[in-house]
Amino acid sequence: MGALAEQGRIKILAQLGERRSELLRDVPTVQEGRELKGFAYKTWTSFFVRKDTPNEVVQQLHGAIGTMLKDPRVREQLAAQTQVAAAPMSLAEADRFYAAEMARYRDIARSIRLQPQ
Repeated sequence: MGALAEQGRIKILAQLGERRSELLRDVPTVQEGRELKGFAYKTWTSFFVRKDTPNEVVQQLHGAIGTMLKDPRVREQLAAQTQVAAAPMSLAEADRFYAAEMARYRDIARSIRLQPQ
C-alpha cells in the first residue's frame, strides 16, 4: 500500500489506527475527521499453542519470536508492507491484551446483534 501510494497509483485517505503510523505520517486517522470520532481499529497477529504445551517450549517460542521481530531485515520487510512490529509484550501482557480484544469484539457483536451464521 505504501509503495503504491508513493508511485501515485493509489491515494490513501485515512488510517484506521488510534494514532498516525510512523510509516504514513502525512495520512490522517479517521478520528481526525468529523464522522468517526473515537473510532480506532488495528490488526494484530499472535501465535497460539495448545494449552498443554510445556512452559519451557512456550518460553522458547516467545523468546525466538521476540528476537525475530527485532531483526532489522524483518522490520524492513514489515515496513515494505506498511506494517510496524508492536512493542514486545510479556506472556502475561499478551494474555491480558488478547482477553481485552476478545471482550471488545464480543461487545461490538452484541451491540449490532450479530448472530452466528
